[in-house]
Amino acid sequence: MTVDNFEIKRAGNVHRKAIAGLIVQAFWEDFQSFEQTPERIERALVQGIDPVRFFLALCEEEIIGVAACSDMEGRAMTIHSPQTLVLQELLEDGTAFIEFVAVAKGSRRQGVATALVRTIVKQGGKQIYKLNVNEGNLPAIRCYEKLGFEPFKHIVEDAPGGGFRRKICMKRGAL
Repeated sequence: MTVDNFEIKRAGNVHRKAIAGLIVQAFWEDFQSFEQTPERIERALVQGIDPVRFFLALCEEEIIGVAACSDMEGRAMTIHSPQTLVLQELLEDGTAFIEFVAVAKGSRRQGVATALVRTIVKQGGKQIYKLNVNEGNLPAIRCYEKLGFEPFKHIVEDAPGGGFRRKICMKRGAL
């Protein structure tokens, strides 16, 4: 799907299921090790989503992208994950953590993630914004670099089901 015109807006409670569905689709490679169906994982995520912390990219009322912002006051998703441990190390006063950046397959590489992250940085009111990205996700790394994010740390986290994932932590100041 070519995205000619989309808008960014804050999510609401009615968007929880759609947010969870898009996260499962975008991060399916990470979720596969749980040996659950996408529907079961989606149902588990819905309960933990704090929609106030999510932004949506909408094209003709269809959600084509999501991104969230966590900080010392609260998390975008209240589920236990390896990400929880990473956040404890990365967050401090005046810092926000951008997470769950997910774009529908047919809408990728059309500026959706860029617009979502830029909106969070513009509206977030924090001095520093941090995120992490899988080391092999070169399109996302290039996107974040174009937005002014710079690598500051490399981490290795345990992957569910065994093994590990290499991630790059990136940060930038406020706009």
